[in-house]
Amino acid sequence: MDPAAESIQKDLFKFAMKNKWKEVVEVYRENNLAHKAKITRLGDTALHLAVFDGQEKHVEELVQLVKKKGK
Repeated sequence: MDPAAESIQKDLFKFAMKNKWKEVVEVYRENNLAHKAKITRLGDTALHLAVFDGQEKHVEELVQLVKKKGK
């Protein structure tokens, strides 16, 4: 795996587990690959974890960023 992608995965997982959703949003904003990063063994992304955790505000932000990156 690309070291940069691995670093993104680790950062996203760490922030999500520590309930640091603002930092997760920043990683999504700054890195085009973040929204595709599978950060759990089941293949969940940070967006999946935000949904599971009930982070409505941050889910909206993450979805908007994913939509922008897709254009």
